Amino acid sequence: AGFAEQGKAAPTRETPLPDSRQANDMARQLGLTLRTVFIDAGHGGRDPGTSHNGILERVITLDVALTLGRLLQANGVDVVYSRTKDIGLSLRERTSSANAAGADIFVSIHVNANDDRSVNGFETYYLDLASNSEAARVAALENSGSDHRLGDMQKMLADVMLNARVDESRRLAQDIQRLSIFRLKKRQYDVRNNGVKSAPFHVLLGAQMPAVLVELGYCTHAAEARNLANAKYRLALAEGLAEGILAYKDRLLKRRTAHNSLTPESADAM
Repeated sequence: AGFAEQGKAAPTRETPLPDSRQANDMARQLGLTLRTVFIDAGHGGRDPGTSHNGILERVITLDVALTLGRLLQANGVDVVYSRTKDIGLSLRERTSSANAAGADIFVSIHVNANDDRSVNGFETYYLDLASNSEAARVAALENSGSDHRLGDMQKMLADVMLNARVDESRRLAQDIQRLSIFRLKKRQYDVRNNGVKSAPFHVLLGAQMPAVLVELGYCTHAAEARNLANAKYRLALAEGLAEGILAYKDRLLKRRTAHNSLTPESADAM
């Protein structure tokens, strides 16, 4: 099924909006259309990301990113990638490219790791202050290669707090988390649902659109690493991500389609 063509949203106001009705209006303006998705395959080139149990993060993220892009394109969504091969990019370059492309949402894909090898699960983050100590730990891990200075971060965090991108990013994260878990379990994969969390990821700083970071799983967990090494599992991951993004698009368009009506209307978001 195709998607109705929509006009570009009007520019949003720069001043804080005082009540929830106005904030919702602003959110609709921010995401009134979802034509273009910017897909960021985490790490790459000289930055391999995390590596355990035979899993190399930069390889897994690129594979899932390219599959996700093909699925979205098949559903009428334009896709722009941060990278389509094994090259290195700074965190700043990734959001700058998304802004230059005029993308409507930004999705960064990663593989997680933990010193505790029993930790496992799928989780989705949006840009905000860390919701708990574990979210802060994951943010510190992913921020290690950042070239943002403290002053830059404070300015951009202040900016994002004053507008509706936090709310829209959280809604996008909820749809991605819910539909990804649903798809994996439908494919008979046992996966722990770690839910939606917030953290100040540098790669999301400066994005001028709703932005999320997805942690596909923990390569330090032996069984999850075996799943990540499985092409069918990675396909299911990409399908879940695509269905979550399409569900978010339908939420904005106030309608549902046969492509992503995978869960009952009453299904709770994380």
